[in-house]
Amino acid sequence: MRGHSEYAAKRRRVAERLAELSLDYDASSPSQRTLLLLAAQHLDEATMTRSAERRVRAGNAANRLLRQIPRKPEPPVPSLRELLANE
Repeated sequence: MRGHSEYAAKRRRVAERLAELSLDYDASSPSQRTLLLLAAQHLDEATMTRSAERRVRAGNAANRLLRQIPRKPEPPVPSLRELLANE
């Protein structure tokens, strides 16, 4: 296939993973965005590598990085009164 390279495919996979992580994590500062990108790269490596040792190592590295980034707050659960008012 012309124009296809593993480098470009990896960049696309990492970008997709970064978009997924951005939905759950509040990366408001540039350093947190960098950590999120590194975590996405480690998660991509964990899913693509064949070696079990490298999969575990990459997954653990991603978990350590993600622990440093705060999660976005969960939306409040609507009360029963609000649910009944919407009907």
